[in-house]
Amino acid sequence: MTPPEPSSHGAPNGRENAIPQSPHNGPVGGTAAAPGSRQWAKAWRNVLVFGTALAAAIAVVGATIGWLAAGMPGVWGALIGAAMAAVFLGITALTMTIGRNMSTLGLAGVLMGGFFVKLILFMAAGKLLAGNPDIHGLTLFFTLVAAVIGTAVTDAVIIHKTRIPYVDA
Repeated sequence: MTPPEPSSHGAPNGRENAIPQSPHNGPVGGTAAAPGSRQWAKAWRNVLVFGTALAAAIAVVGATIGWLAAGMPGVWGALIGAAMAAVFLGITALTMTIGRNMSTLGLAGVLMGGFFVKLILFMAAGKLLAGNPDIHGLTLFFTLVAAVIGTAVTDAVIIHKTRIPYVDA
């Protein structure tokens, strides 16, 4: 088996971003990437982009409703709720990125660690914000619930629509 002939651009098969291949063990200097790793990276990038956009939209809508319902404390409640959801979304994407090439047990451990980080952050935020007269609690609660449900649906739709091969071609 011989390596592919370089094209006029110097990359195998004319692909600019191609990884140099060894005829024996995949990419030169190591093992091949996990099947579909580019698709996973694209999927989680889309989760972050669309999830953040959704959290921002919920912040705007929540702040508007919060302003109408409770004035400035409602605005602060909505902004804090949407920000918390965006942080939790980022933690989820980070844990999936870290664990995507791990064994099932390793991935479960990383996900559980991420869950505990989110739980501790949520409890700390609740403790810090409890009884604060500058924040409308109901607005914060409903904004957080809407953002968490919305980002969960966004995650599910994006991952469901992503085509991830079992083996690389």
